[in-house]
Amino acid sequence: ACISPLGLPDEMIQKGKDIKSLSEIEQDGDNFKVTVTTGSKVLVNQFTLGQESELETLTGEKYKSVVTMEGENKLKVILKGIESVTELCGDTLLNVSV
Repeated sequence: ACISPLGLPDEMIQKGKDIKSLSEIEQDGDNFKVTVTTGSKVLVNQFTLGQESELETLTGEKYKSVVTMEGENKLKVILKGIESVTELCGDTLLNVSV
């Protein structure tokens, strides 16, 4: 698995693959509200493009960062040194973190 180089045990990788989540993104101009529901946990982050906002991760940690948009369908943010890109491709939402 491509996650193995990060030092995660196989059981944790499989657990992550088995997690199902529902993401909802609402946009009003440059203002966004992102709601991620994973099991019984609901995470809501609100931000304005180009402005520093406090964002919470799925682990409950909070970081201040700036979300930017590339093109018309990619949101990019760097949290704790990790770049996360969320892209809408048709009716599928893809998220890649590097």
